Amino acid sequence: MAHLKKNTRGAVPGLAVHFERKTDHHSNKEIDVAKTYLNQDLISDGSDMLSRFNERLNDVYCMKRDDVKALATWIVTLPEELSKAPYEQQSAFFEATKQFLDDRYGQENAVAAVVHYDETTPHLHYAFVPVIFDAKKERYKVSAKQVLTRHDLQTFHDDLDQDLKKVLPFYEKGVLNNKTLPFENVAEIKKYNDQFKDLKGELANVEENISAKKTLLKITNQELDEIDLAEKQIDDFKQALSKNLFGKPVIKPDDLDRFKTVLANMKKAQLQSQRNAEQTSHELSKVKEQLADVKADHQKLKEAHQQLQD
Repeated sequence: MAHLKKNTRGAVPGLAVHFERKTDHHSNKEIDVAKTYLNQDLISDGSDMLSRFNERLNDVYCMKRDDVKALATWIVTLPEELSKAPYEQQSAFFEATKQFLDDRYGQENAVAAVVHYDETTPHLHYAFVPVIFDAKKERYKVSAKQVLTRHDLQTFHDDLDQDLKKVLPFYEKGVLNNKTLPFENVAEIKKYNDQFKDLKGELANVEENISAKKTLLKITNQELDEIDLAEKQIDDFKQALSKNLFGKPVIKPDDLDRFKTVLANMKKAQLQSQRNAEQTSHELSKVKEQLADVKADHQKLKEAHQQLQD
């Protein structure tokens, strides 16, 4: 419903011609010159947009660069609910909107507030010099970046909506609609948000899977260490068998057979553990590759999600 544009000072003369209808030869074919008389200039001080702009720039500091955004313009379109309302109500809507913009950006910075009724949909062109006080240098300066912050843009429509509802008794539904959003419709935003939510869930599952694989691998390696220790103990046992006491073995042969069986079982367990470890390590590598892909997709969608939020 409302659209902002930041303009260089070089664009101001052309904007002034369009806003104030200073020519009869319009490139915009939607302009119906037979209705131009209905247009309203809400700043009636006897001067024009270009004069006000130059005068305001003389009062404040502005960098002498061609790319400086010295003028900001809001286009506020009449809501559909008021499209068939009486002219008086439509005019009251634009006057209240102009007052809201004056309060938000400073009436002294406004250089144009023109309502066009001679195009397809009535709308207000509000132009102002984005001025802020520079406390460090104790002067007012032009800074679109500091005036039109992300927070200002994020809260603009809702603030305007609430303000108009307070001052206009006939205004109920509000200015917020699908056109306020940077996408064609709400369904598209829902689709992106759903994808974002699903991908976050998938990312959590992959990370949990990796954690489980690492835990299993740690247990498997621990089992291998225990087997290595058992083998060392059996080696020590075999060395003990070679020791005789008065020509007799210290340990009986059946003890040796029993330990041989233990050793065989340990060897078997060791081979199985090694196979498990190799398989787990391979699966872990695959999962890590999957995680990298998911994280890349997640980052892309996260950036898109942030743009949607903005």
